[in-house]
Amino acid sequence: MKTFQLQGTSRTEVGKKSSRELRKQGLVPCNMYGIQKDENGLPVALPFVVKKDDLRKLIYTPDIYVVDLTIDGKLYNAIINRKKYLDTDLLPGYDHNFLWTVELAGHYQGLRYEAAYIGDNVHFKKTAADPTTKNFGGWYAQAGYLLFGGSQNYDANGGKYTKITRGRKWGDIELCARYEYCDLNYKNVYGGSAEAYTLGLNWQVNNNVKIVVNYQYNNNDRYANGKNKLFVGHDAGGNPTKDYTKVVEGKNKAGVDYHMIGLRFEIDF
Repeated sequence: MKTFQLQGTSRTEVGKKSSRELRKQGLVPCNMYGIQKDENGLPVALPFVVKKDDLRKLIYTPDIYVVDLTIDGKLYNAIINRKKYLDTDLLPGYDHNFLWTVELAGHYQGLRYEAAYIGDNVHFKKTAADPTTKNFGGWYAQAGYLLFGGSQNYDANGGKYTKITRGRKWGDIELCARYEYCDLNYKNVYGGSAEAYTLGLNWQVNNNVKIVVNYQYNNNDRYANGKNKLFVGHDAGGNPTKDYTKVVEGKNKAGVDYHMIGLRFEIDF
C-alpha cells in the first residue's frame, strides 16, 4: 500500500463556528481516532487542521494510502475513514490479505442473471497477539428482464454486459432485482454485517441515454456502528447507544436500517 505524507496542526476550538473560520483560511478541520480513549475505552477525537490543497491530493485519487501524519512535529500512522457502517478498524499485527472471487453470469434473450462471492482471508504476523487468519466475505445475486422484447448483449473480451438491443423504437425498460450481503464479523473481530435489497427500472432510451430509478432497503446488524460512532440500539435505560455490548434489542432488531430511492440520468458520448 502506498504512503502519503501529510502535515497538520492541532486545534483547541471545535464546533461549527470555528470550523467555518478555518475553512475561510483554506484549512480543513479534521479528527483522528485511535490514539486516545475515554474512561469507558471508547475512542476520543484528536482535533487538528490541514491545508486544503494538501488534503485534496490525498482524497481525489483512486489510490488508497497509509498516511504518515505529522501533527505539531509528532508522527502518527493513519488512514482516512470514509463514512461507512461496516469497519473492522485497524487489525493489530496485520501482515497481508488474500482476496479471491467466484463469479457466474448468463442470459437468454431479454433475461440476464449474475452472481458473485468474494472472500477476504486476512493473515497476521506470527508475533501478533492473535495470529489466526480472519476470514471475511460477501456475495450478491441479481437479475434483469427486458419488458418490451429487447435482448441482452455480453462482451466476452471485457467480461461484462454491455448496451442492450432495444425492443421498441422508443427504447426498452429493464426490470431488475438484486440482493447483496457482506460480513465483517469473524470470531473476536466485529466489523459488522449488512444486507441490501434493491428493485430497479432501467429505461434505455437509445444508445446514448439511460434513465435509472432504484429503491433499496438496507439492514445493518448491531456491530455495524462505524467504529463506535453510530447509534445501533438502546441500552437497559432506554437510551440510544453506540456500544453494541449494551444493546438490549433482540436478534435482527438492533442496527441501523434505512430505505433510499435513487434516480440517475445518464448520457454517454
